[in-house]
Amino acid sequence: MTSPTCLILNCTLKRSPDESSSALLGSQILSALMDYEVKGEMVRVVDHDVRFGVSTDEGDGDAWPQLRERILPASSPWPVRLAGKAPVHGMLATFAPEDHGR
Repeated sequence: MTSPTCLILNCTLKRSPDESSSALLGSQILSALMDYEVKGEMVRVVDHDVRFGVSTDEGDGDAWPQLRERILPASSPWPVRLAGKAPVHGMLATFAPEDHGR
């Protein structure tokens, strides 16, 4: 049996290596999930060139297709949001309808 996996999309507005409360929360979640043998990683979305749009690839260097390929194998496809609505989260939410059927 394979271990469950988790990918945290950190939607902070701060680029790496700036400190972020979202990064702190994400690292705490990953640490807690390790107790249950869940393997995971966290990605700061603003560190990637994700283009606005409603498709899985907006072309011309869009980084979303590569991030999406890392999301799809994760054990749980459902997002968990720990804070208020953020602009980066809103941008990612536009991709959700196309991915619900995987």
